[in-house]
Amino acid sequence: MITLIKNSQIIDGSGKPSFFGDVLIKNKKITAVERHLNYRGADKIIEARGLYLMPGFIDVNTDSDHYLTIFSNPSQESFLLQGVTTIVGGNCGSSLAPLIRGTLESVQKWGDIERFSIGWRTLDDFFEVIKRIGLGVNFGTLIGHSTIRNPFLFKNSKGAGSPRFSFQDRDLTEGELEKLKYILREALDQGALGLSLGLGYVSSGRAPYFELKELSRLTASKNKVLAVHLRNYESHLMDSISEIIKLASETGVKTEINHLRPRRGFEKDWQFSLEALDKFSHEADINFDFYPYDFSSQPISILLPEWLRENSDKFLKEQILEEIKEVKLKGKEIIISQAPGNECLVGKSLTEISKNQKLTLPKALLKIMEVCRMKVTVFVKDSNSRLLTQMIDHRQSFIASNDASYPHPKIFGGGGSPANKEKILLHPRSLSTFPKYLSLIKKHKLLTLEEGVQKISQAPALKFSLKLRGLIKEGYFADLVLFDFNNLNEQSRALYTIINGAVVVEKSQFNGKKAGKIIKA
Repeated sequence: MITLIKNSQIIDGSGKPSFFGDVLIKNKKITAVERHLNYRGADKIIEARGLYLMPGFIDVNTDSDHYLTIFSNPSQESFLLQGVTTIVGGNCGSSLAPLIRGTLESVQKWGDIERFSIGWRTLDDFFEVIKRIGLGVNFGTLIGHSTIRNPFLFKNSKGAGSPRFSFQDRDLTEGELEKLKYILREALDQGALGLSLGLGYVSSGRAPYFELKELSRLTASKNKVLAVHLRNYESHLMDSISEIIKLASETGVKTEINHLRPRRGFEKDWQFSLEALDKFSHEADINFDFYPYDFSSQPISILLPEWLRENSDKFLKEQILEEIKEVKLKGKEIIISQAPGNECLVGKSLTEISKNQKLTLPKALLKIMEVCRMKVTVFVKDSNSRLLTQMIDHRQSFIASNDASYPHPKIFGGGGSPANKEKILLHPRSLSTFPKYLSLIKKHKLLTLEEGVQKISQAPALKFSLKLRGLIKEGYFADLVLFDFNNLNEQSRALYTIINGAVVVEKSQFNGKKAGKIIKA
């Protein structure tokens, strides 16, 4: 298939000024970029006058693997319509491979793992499964620290009536750490983009610094990325940032801090942390990602005190209720977005539910947790919108959706997946992160358009060592997107998206082609 894109304004991803020209695509790659191409053998000609042609966007922090929608929704349509052509999974300490015990337990906090059978163990095996399914986007993955570490901490229980396996909260032995390093090394050699840490979760958060340093040093030796979910994003944010600066400085590992946003009530801590990152940027290769929305999608446990979030099932409900009373609940700003088996709650605020049930806010929250057995996702307004906008021009920031792609995307419209008939309320970050980001650049003029596009194309491609991606350049893979910037807003959709030379979105409609590839580094 030979495609010719004519008369577009080209932003090539390098940050240099845009220019008028044509692009020719053959055999999945860009073969010519010139002001005028008089090529007559094209199978398809796209007339792009008045449109801007850019490299496909790279989303460095996605959850389609965590929520298992790469299986239930392999087209990943909502990413394609944003202009995203490459996504990175395996963040926050959890990945879908390698599976030491052959289970998906490390992602059970996000997805319903009981619905999926496992047909792989190693990363190579997992990639083969994905290739057979076929994806609409390019997909690369980090290796989750919890995924490969936790199996060492499960002990076979032989007592009558006891669970088959029990979790041991302890440091790894010297021999276990060597085995862990072997598993990580093998996965990195098989093309993983790096290692991810979920330090805010119990399983990874209690790993000793020495272990993190050893794994980071190994990751650095392979020139791969360390992605980090911090221990704390609020009252101890500065300590959490300092730990990662130290880790990056001592090991030389390329580092990416996930979803770093200015939490309401902790703006000063956030400002100090950004200043620290900027100060040490000459010593360590550190970036951070964020999405440009002032509310997040979280497990309902986020509304509990930090020490209780991972262990709430072990406490009597009276004790939980006593702890909830100490948390300042803004009921109108807490909205149920997903409640499997209790879809009548979806779309309702905590205030509405408390009034309907004639309960106080803490008691209403506890009842929801009980009835839904903690399997609830909520929207929580938790960030300072003014400071979020200012983060756009920070030289160390990346843009990321931090979400999954679902079928039948509709902002705040529910619309369940055909796979599970479940009613959900989609966060707009899964649908509009990148159009919103570009519209904010246009509105506030914090960056030039060329600089803004570089931040979501060449810059992350270089960070994650994605070869021949992130630029409009001869010899590069034809991952491209066309937008109408004259009429750009948050709800805008890509007019055309091209992946590996295949047109997959035409006139803002997905055509059903799954042209994505496994991305290795």
